[in-house]
Formats: sequence, C-alpha cells, structure tokens
Amino acid sequence: MIPRRLQRLATGLRERLEAQPGVVGRAAQLARHARPAAELALADRGTLRAWMRYIGPIHTSLGVQAETGYTRLVLRAVKIEARVGRLVALTLPDQLARVRPERQRDYFELLELVLSTRPNALGLVARTLPELMERLSGPALRRFLSEGLNLHTSSERVAESFLKRESERGQQELERLTLGLPLKEVSRALALYARAHCGEDVQVRADPGASSAQPAWSEGRHIHLPERVDRYGDERDFLIYRVLTARTAGYLEFGTFDLHLQQVPGEWPTAHPGEGDLERFLRSFPNKSLARDLFRLAEDARVEARVIAEYPGIARDLAVLRPDELALRPEITDLAPAEQLVEALLRRSWGAPFSDDLPIRVRAAAEAAWSLLRPESVRGVEDVASAVQSAFPLAYRLMTFVEDRDLRPNDGQGQGGSGRRDRVETPDVGRGADSREDDAGQPQDGYRGLEEPMLGTALRPEALSAEDRAEDEAARELRAAMTEEGLDATLSEIRRALRQQTPLNDRSYDEMVAFLERNAAPEGAIVEDSETPSRPGPLPGPLGAALDPDNDPAAPSFLYPEWDQGIGDVKPQWTRVREHVLTPGSREFVTSVLEEHGPTLRGLRKRFQALRPEALRRVKGLVDGDILELDRAIDARITARSGGSPSERLYTRQLRDQRDVAVAFLLDMSSSTNEVAAEGGKRIIQVEKEAWCSSLRP
Repeated sequence: MIPRRLQRLATGLRERLEAQPGVVGRAAQLARHARPAAELALADRGTLRAWMRYIGPIHTSLGVQAETGYTRLVLRAVKIEARVGRLVALTLPDQLARVRPERQRDYFELLELVLSTRPNALGLVARTLPELMERLSGPALRRFLSEGLNLHTSSERVAESFLKRESERGQQELERLTLGLPLKEVSRALALYARAHCGEDVQVRADPGASSAQPAWSEGRHIHLPERVDRYGDERDFLIYRVLTARTAGYLEFGTFDLHLQQVPGEWPTAHPGEGDLERFLRSFPNKSLARDLFRLAEDARVEARVIAEYPGIARDLAVLRPDELALRPEITDLAPAEQLVEALLRRSWGAPFSDDLPIRVRAAAEAAWSLLRPESVRGVEDVASAVQSAFPLAYRLMTFVEDRDLRPNDGQGQGGSGRRDRVETPDVGRGADSREDDAGQPQDGYRGLEEPMLGTALRPEALSAEDRAEDEAARELRAAMTEEGLDATLSEIRRALRQQTPLNDRSYDEMVAFLERNAAPEGAIVEDSETPSRPGPLPGPLGAALDPDNDPAAPSFLYPEWDQGIGDVKPQWTRVREHVLTPGSREFVTSVLEEHGPTLRGLRKRFQALRPEALRRVKGLVDGDILELDRAIDARITARSGGSPSERLYTRQLRDQRDVAVAFLLDMSSSTNEVAAEGGKRIIQVEKEAWCSSLRP
C-alpha cells in the first residue's frame, strides 16, 4: 500500500503540471509516471532506476502503448521477485524495439501470461517472441509457446533451441503450425513452368527476406520468390506463386533486361564499370524512384499483355486475384499529386478506369501519360524506355506545382483554373545528366514511391553478381560489334551463345547442372537457395597467406545439420563448412612425426598387409589359357563322340589379383578438437594431424 505522503506528492505534482497549458503533453506523461515510480521505490530501488532510465526513450520512440505495457509488466514482475523486476526493466526495451506497433498488445499479453505461469522463462520468451510473432499468430502462436514452456521445465537450453527454431523439433512444429503454402512444396512445378517460358537455365530461388512489401524480384538471371505465401490459406496461394513466376519469367522471356540504350533517342550518362543499360537509364532521371515506378508499371503492363497472349491461363489466375489486389490499394486522396498520378496509372494498367477522386490536373497528366505507356503503344523494352522518357516530365511537374483549384478532386465544373502556379523547369532526361539524389540514395523532393502491389514483382539489376556482370559486359561488347556490322541480337541470345562456346570447366557449377537437366529429362531437385547451395561447387584457386578462408565471403560454403548432445536433438542447417585450397606447407613436421612414430607405423602396416587377399586367382572355363582343364576336356571328348557339339571353354588361367579398396576417413576439425587430449598434453587436432602424416607424405 502506498503511504499517504507519496499519494499527496503525486497528486500535487499532477495538479501543478496540468495547470501549465504549455506543457500539457509532458505533464500527462509525468502524471502517468508518478504512481508507478512510487510503487517501484517501495518495492526495489534497482528496478526503479532501470525503469526510469528506459521509460522516456520508450515513450519517445515507441509510443504510449509501449510505455504503458512496459510499465505494467515491470510492476507485475517486481511484485513476484525483485530479481525478476530488474530483469524485465533492463532487458525488455531492446526486445520491444523489434515488435511491430500493431503486435505490441499481443506481445505484452503473452509476456504477462508467461509471468503468471513460469516467471523464470520470461527472459527467454521476451528474446525469442518478437521473431516468432513474424511467423505465427493467434492460437498457433500460443500452442508453440506452450510447447516451449513445457520443455523449459526440464531444460532451459532445450526450450531455447525450440523457441529459436534451431532444433529439428522446433522447426517441424513451426512448419506444422504455420499457415500458407511453402515454396518448397511447389518449387519444382514453378521451376519447370519458368523454364518452359524462358527456354533458359533459370532457377526458382527462395528469398528468406521477401515479404508482402517486396514479394518477388529478378536480377535478370533467376526468379526470387518468398519462402511462403499465406494470404488465403487455400488454392489461391498457389495462384499467387504462379502469377509471380509468370510475371518474373516474362521479364526474362520478353527482354526486360536486354534494354539497348543506343536504340533509345537521347544522350545518356557515361556507364559505370559493370553497369547495365537499365541501371544507366534509371540513373539519368532527376528522381530515380519516380522513373523506376513509371518504367516498372509500363513494363509490367507490356510483359503481362505478352504473357497473357502466349499463355491464356494466366488471365484466369489474374481474374481471381486482381479484385483483391485493387481492394488493397491505398486511398488515392491520401497521396501527393505525383504519387496520385503513378497510382492512377498502375490501376489503369490493371484495367480499372481513372478514379473520379483524381484532381483535374492529375487526371489530365495521367491520361496523357497513359496514352504513351499503354501496352498498345509499346512493343519492346526500348519503346517503354522512350515512353517513360516522354511521360516523366508530366509526373515530375506535379511535384512542384502548387495550384489552388486544379489540384483539387474533379468536381465536374470544368478543367480551367485561376489559382496560382509555381514555375518548374523541365527535367533533363536523356541529356546525359545524373539523378539528383542525396548521399543515402533518396530523392531530394520527397517522393515516397509506389506502395508494393500484392502481386508485385521488382527489377533489381543492381543485385547481379560480379561474374554475371562480367558476362553481360562481354555480351554488350559483342552486341556493339554486331550492331556496327548491321547484325541484331539480344543480350539473352548472346549470353546463351557465349555459354555454349565456353568450356565446361569454365562454367559455373549451377549453370552446368541446369544445362544437363534441361537437355536430359529434368527430374532432380531444381529449387536452389543462393545462401545454401544443395550441390558442391568448384573449389576456388589457392589462397594467399593473408586471406583467411573462414572470413572470405567468396569462398564456397555449405550448411550441414549437427547433433547437439546438450538438447538431444539435431540442429538443421547449423554448421557452415567453407571450402578452400590449402597452400603448400613445410615437410619438416611430417618428417619429424614419421621418425618419432616409425616403429608403430611399420607395425600397423604389417598388420594391414596380413589382410591382403591371395596373390593369384584361378579362372576356369576359358577359350584360351595357361592350363588345359582335364575334366572339361574329357566332357568335350565324350560329347564329340556322341555326335554333339563340344564346348571350346577348356582352359584355366591364373590371374594376379590386384587389391582395390577405397576408404573414406571423416576427420573432425570442429572447434572442440582444440581441447587437450587426455594423455600426452597435446590438443586433439594435433593428434589428428600426426595421424595423417603417413597419408600426407609425398
């Protein structure tokens, strides 16, 4: 119970602050803090100090809801035990920052539930819950959490591995409870579908970072899709995967990344090393984000029209999904004029008419821009680039116009206007200028960009690997030479020709496997994750002495499961193994070990040689041989005397038997081998190294 003196102090403080109109917000905050501070002062001074340290930043950064929930949880924890209160007050702020605002209430409710049933597990749950809430919600989340708390009774380490989804049991339970369609279940069908579209060695890759804000993308080589689609929970989730695959494969099939700027009128910025024409084209606009959105919606409309013409089944999928996609779009009246224009063009490309809520000037600009960008006006990607070049000024002017009437919604009273307008300069597009962006790559005029559609697919030429950029550079040089000779070919066609002329040893392993699968019957696994390759790749060249293979990001790496004795379970994809070619070392170590252990080595060799099979092996029934086999010769003679046809296989030959035994040794080189062995005081890895000296001897 709070003493009356502290109650009067809190009440007086609240009254004095509320009497000052200039600090009402601050007064309300301090008033909320007065009573909790008094309670914590009586319960535990350490908890009070921690709470006072973080409550202000939580209010400023995360809002009143986070502040209130944090305070309530600290008060409940300190009543259970002072140690628990200090733990919550000190550790919870960092975890709160990882929780999305709309999930804060669920987060606090679950923590209060854990606090009331198993307070010792609160710290573990607070750390693991934010990431877990990104995958599960509602009853499924509670069931998963309940299973983890049951494991916490026997072992905190087992529970932590389960809640972090590090153990196989945790991953299986999460997979069972997670809604939606995982990519791995449909990846083979999608990969075959994409290859049928493109006729190239395209792969469908899972992108763990993909989300509803950026569901699918391509860098010009492969298709990157989200690991899971869980929008509907029925067969429509597969339709989403199919539409995303068809659209992204359409980029590759219909030449989106084959832009040839020499065929687009204008002067373009000087190309940076390894930079493609699409990147250079977008860099030429004063607002790269706006240009990218215009190019994307126009190119998506062109590609979608081509895909539907070639594969009519996609039209049926779009007819099912597009109404929901339109319903999810933002209110057009909440957007800035240039954003309204881009949003209106996007909806128009989906077949929806221009909204009556569009301001007069925005509608006029949208109609003019659509006449340039519509699929009927463009045939190839160069036509789209030229149309974007012409349409960009229409959108760019809307960023700087300030007009009292013409930027209001269309009320049917004509399109004239007498309000004031600011003059703007026509942007330098196609004149060799660079995009005017700040150091962080953001446009300086505040354009926020297009909100990602439900079926959005992005172009990311900047994500192209260095090897692929080098291949593109060679293809562009060949294309330039062919253009001078009056020949024409796309980058995709030139790349395919280059790969066919490249020796197999110089190809990447993934391309070689894809090539073999395509020319045979492709029945193996097709889906590959760029982070966890399922097949071994080529070893790199010898490393220099200064290059640490454990820290070299270019070294091929592979993930393997590992058995954890502490939790009694397997940790899938837990151990990363990096391959590298060893540099030659000194022979002195091998020589010294062989001299020290020579007698033992000779004894072992003698024992193994005793297992050698018989030196000679007799083979019977030969047409020609060293010895005539008496029994077979007699049988042949009897057969001949009886009028039959005798066998000619009458000889025996002695063959020298060669030993051919293949032995595989698995050598443990994990960090645990750095421990000292029980005898001799040597490290385990040192003993292993000595044991291999005979094999390492040249």
